[in-house]
Amino acid sequence: MFNQINLKMRNLILLAIATVAVVSCTNETIEPKPNYIPMKVGNYWIYENYQINEDGSEINLQKIDSVIISRDTIINGNKFFMFEGTSYPDHHRWQILQIVRDSSGYLLRSDGRVIFSDNNFTDILHLGYYIVGNDTISSYTYKMVKQLEPLTLGIGTFNVLNCMLIVNSENYPGYPKEFPYFYAANIGRVLLTWGFSTSPTKYEQRLIRYNIID
Repeated sequence: MFNQINLKMRNLILLAIATVAVVSCTNETIEPKPNYIPMKVGNYWIYENYQINEDGSEINLQKIDSVIISRDTIINGNKFFMFEGTSYPDHHRWQILQIVRDSSGYLLRSDGRVIFSDNNFTDILHLGYYIVGNDTISSYTYKMVKQLEPLTLGIGTFNVLNCMLIVNSENYPGYPKEFPYFYAANIGRVLLTWGFSTSPTKYEQRLIRYNIID
């Protein structure tokens, strides 16, 4: 008799423990994965352009660029998003800037080029060459670099991932040159850097306003 009671008590205790475990697991908060390239039609970003001189001084160029995801399109069975806008200094007039899609954390252009990854910090994402006539002026690579420090801009401070553009050239001094592209979680690109092959001056395109559709 006592053995049966003890057995029932033990079973009730085990059942209670199992119930608590299930409830605890159910109530666990699962953090969503950060989205460094939020792509929905209507998302937009506004940037301000700066010149960074060799001595570190800055000049506001009074050039504002706007970028918006205008629509999506299907290419070879995959859904791509069309980014339209302006981008100093090459794209003064409103036009299509790029057509891209997210593929498991890789940002792919419509021509197949990988230009960002949120999970591959080992491989070179893309290798290319700047060619003028029959001469190769320089080579360049895109590679993810771990960013340990937050990035502070006028709009705020962000934890970012850095897709580094690295340019190499045997024709000009001062190489290799590094041009970071910073992406913030659930916002997108917040800063990019670029420059000319023959000059130490660099230029930055900094985010000043954005709208991301939930």
